[in-house]
Amino acid sequence: MSTHSQANPTITFIGAGPGDPDLLTLKAARRIAEADVILYAGSLVHPDILKHARADARIYNSATLTLDEQIALMADAAAQGQHVARLHTGDPTLYGAILEQMGRLDDLGLDYEVVPGVSSVFAATAALKTELTAPGSVQTVILTRVAGRTPVPETENLADLARHRASIVLFLSAGLIKKVVKQLLAGGYPPGTPVVVAYRVTWPDEQILRGTLSDIVARVQDAGITKHALIIVSPVLKGRYGESHLYGDASTARRKAPARDGIGILALTRGGIKLGRRLLDHYPDAILYAPARHLPDAASLPPNIVPFDRGARHAVTHAWNQHQALVGIISTGALVRLLKPLLRSKETDPAVVALDEHGQFAISLLSGHLGGANDLAREIANKLGGQAVITTSSDVQGLPTAELLGRERGWKLASLENHVEVSATMVNGHAVGVVWEGGDGEDLPFDAPHITRYADIEAMKAARPAAGVIISPRRIELDQFEFPVMVFHPPVLAVGVGCNRGAPAEEITANIRTALAEAGLAEESVALVATVEDKATETGLLRALRKGLDWPLEVYRREELRQVPERMLPTPSAAAKKYLGVPGVAEPAALLATRGGRIVSPKRKFENVTVAVAQGAEAGLHRGEIRVVGFGPGALDQMTPAARHAIETADVIIGYKTYLNLIQHLAPGTPRIRSRMKEEIGRAKKALALAEEGKRVAVISSGDPGVYAMAGLALELVERKTSHVHVRIFPGIPAANSVAALLGAPLSHDYATISLSDLLTPLDRILDRVEAAARSDMVIALYNPRSTKRVQPLIRSLEIIRGYRDPKTPVGIVKSAFRERERITLTTLDAVDIDAIGMLTTMIIGNSHTFISRGRMITPRGYENKYDVDASTAERIVRRPH
Repeated sequence: MSTHSQANPTITFIGAGPGDPDLLTLKAARRIAEADVILYAGSLVHPDILKHARADARIYNSATLTLDEQIALMADAAAQGQHVARLHTGDPTLYGAILEQMGRLDDLGLDYEVVPGVSSVFAATAALKTELTAPGSVQTVILTRVAGRTPVPETENLADLARHRASIVLFLSAGLIKKVVKQLLAGGYPPGTPVVVAYRVTWPDEQILRGTLSDIVARVQDAGITKHALIIVSPVLKGRYGESHLYGDASTARRKAPARDGIGILALTRGGIKLGRRLLDHYPDAILYAPARHLPDAASLPPNIVPFDRGARHAVTHAWNQHQALVGIISTGALVRLLKPLLRSKETDPAVVALDEHGQFAISLLSGHLGGANDLAREIANKLGGQAVITTSSDVQGLPTAELLGRERGWKLASLENHVEVSATMVNGHAVGVVWEGGDGEDLPFDAPHITRYADIEAMKAARPAAGVIISPRRIELDQFEFPVMVFHPPVLAVGVGCNRGAPAEEITANIRTALAEAGLAEESVALVATVEDKATETGLLRALRKGLDWPLEVYRREELRQVPERMLPTPSAAAKKYLGVPGVAEPAALLATRGGRIVSPKRKFENVTVAVAQGAEAGLHRGEIRVVGFGPGALDQMTPAARHAIETADVIIGYKTYLNLIQHLAPGTPRIRSRMKEEIGRAKKALALAEEGKRVAVISSGDPGVYAMAGLALELVERKTSHVHVRIFPGIPAANSVAALLGAPLSHDYATISLSDLLTPLDRILDRVEAAARSDMVIALYNPRSTKRVQPLIRSLEIIRGYRDPKTPVGIVKSAFRERERITLTTLDAVDIDAIGMLTTMIIGNSHTFISRGRMITPRGYENKYDVDASTAERIVRRPH
């Protein structure tokens, strides 16, 4: 029934807000003042709200009335032409049960209206001074509850909702906090996900409990909270987030120089600026912030130097939110005072290093371990010839820091709960117990006289050390221990997956997570997913791994699965035997991936997916990796952050010697293997051999690795050797696009790229392709146009193109794009100077519509015809170079 069918309905449902009387809306206060009869939700409505009522108003506590009695009061008052105010806590449309009341009123033919109120969820976020959505983090909010007296539809199971990784707000669920946490973890939220429980928010006895999924149960139980509380679960609560586009124009620094490698450098004096420029030589993607008064004209500055004139505090605040690490070339005291208002948590704050103007001392100031400030300070000191100053106790004493134990081996910390206590215990030399499940025969990667290794958890509990460390692929409940314990998950699990054709990614992701949760296994311990070759192209599986789970996929041929004896499989598959001729998919694939492991979670069969989990040794599941990296045209500022990271974190870098010279400043301590032109196969074979030894090998290519480069060769070689080495491709800016950017916009319409190198492709085939492209009137980008000895392909190609194109067709010729010896030439088809073209040249030949105007080569897309753009605004003038 419409709430607007009468001008002035006699019955009004009112949201009384979360508690604080000052949060009552003006309309709500007016309706209460007009009411002859008021029904309010007992102790859930602040008594001061009733002060808006008239002295003669009849007021009833609805907590003492049945639904029939409430409806009767409303109906009697309405029949006498009196106004009724029905007060609900928060907003009446959220868990207010007003639908039942409105249904009864509809049956009686009585009209009503609804006045919204401030929900407790928004009062809670106001108290927390946060949003529920944040750019780059979360853009979805789910309001829900777990099943209690009122059931929840099966489709709204909390574990399923959790798979969205959105912000979740739970009403009426505080008394079931254990159940809530269990379902959220089963749905895929990491144990370290921030949680807030807000009790009676805006009331005088308000309590706000902050924690994570790993510790919030204990906090709530300790506080004795069972009702009148909201549970808010959201990554936004970590306190770090991206920036929206709403205020984009307000940030000149962001428009001018977006951060690429995560380092911001702050200098306040001329001496500091001089040192900052030296640092930019070592970190070309860093951003240097300096006072405008100490810098020359802004127009002459490179893009990675950003002047500011609004004060150091404004600059450091911007840098704090923009970068993963800050280097302050100012006194430690001044830097501390600038940073003080920004400090939030060691888990989220960026690394901060303080540096003197002469570069003598690099002081790790904040986030030494988790943020990497200690490592950054050492690195900067090494580059500048100075000394790193590290004051964290574990580093000073040569002891491991608890939260970083096993990092080099790929162990993942279950949560940061207890890390302070465990770290303090280690540093102070008190007894620390260690249990490594599945680590028999393995030496601990850390050791000290006060660290004792136990056979199992029960033995450690009996010994009662001051603190404990557990390395296990299982989920471990921390509330069973009487001393602080940290849990690490080593990469020892392989998940075998089979699926029906067309199974959606969301279903596959959910089923894998459910299987792991039911088996009590940690997602953090999954090293890879394995399946049969027939499923390797399943879109749902590939999308689940790429978007939801971020685990590599290992594919086995049917012949390999047949080698697994059925006696080793807990549940062989008759269907797999019938249709694929293999004893199963999920179980044998998981076993093969572990190289000698055992099934720890037998096949779990879902509607469209089968999941099995095997456990093996870390060594058996460790895979080398070939990273085929495109670094773009050559300038470091034209390289993607992902490509740079792939190179900097590699164990070995392989490439053509000229290309290695272009990236010589990246990862200077990493071994390099150089080779000459025409040795591509040798490079690929060497990369594969090293990757099979377990190394991360970066094979570098200029431009994009999939365009006349190494990506195809690497994949072909791995395929032919049936190797299970992982190959990852990191894209770069292709030469054609780099050249186009320097020329103007010559590729705005269809174009073809053709390599004129006949080393691998017969010349006749190349010329056939040139003729097809020329005949089609597409713009043509020519790669490898000529070498000292190889001239004929270019000569003959130009002859063919001239047969189809006007002699005055614009041609752009660029040598060494974005490199030191860059040379740009604009000419026409009849004036191409072949002698000026070489192997480092890329040519772009326009189509019949391409023109040159104001020194720019432009191929129109056709907008002037579609949108009636004045063609005269693009004066078509062909200018020959002097």
